Amino acid sequence: MKDKKALDEWMRKTISSNTEDLIRKSQDEINDIINMTINKIVTEQKIEKLINIGALRIEQIRLEESKETDLPSINKEYEKEINKCVGMYISEANERKKSFEEAKQTFNSEIKKQYYAIELKRNELKNLGFLSFAKKKELRVEIEKLEAQLIRYKTENYPTSLKMAFENMYMDTN
Repeated sequence: MKDKKALDEWMRKTISSNTEDLIRKSQDEINDIINMTINKIVTEQKIEKLINIGALRIEQIRLEESKETDLPSINKEYEKEINKCVGMYISEANERKKSFEEAKQTFNSEIKKQYYAIELKRNELKNLGFLSFAKKKELRVEIEKLEAQLIRYKTENYPTSLKMAFENMYMDTN
């Protein structure tokens, strides 16, 4: 795969613009899309005309080191090569998704811990007696600090870069 960005653009235009949708597609669906795309590019009749008028030689359209002499066989070779590239792309997309999901799971686990700590303090506050003004004030301050910590944690630690690496793959995000 020489140009990952070009492959990414082609796949988003041809197969799916959404990485999540792309990795959910079956191999048969992908094969059908690639087959239709290849066969739409240049028909056998157009190639035959170009060869007959001398504007094109079959050697010019087949893959390097290929011995095929008819367009359907040449197209099958193209499909096979494109499928290899798509397979590598999907494999990398799955790895990126896995990394994001693992980081998100760790993130969510920490969020739950922090919510639990806040809930404990709120319950403690709720269970205080009517005249425990100083302790209530102290607990409210602690709860505010814990809530501020939670907000800061959510903002600073969500695995955004891993999510973007998966969703955007090789797209230029500038």
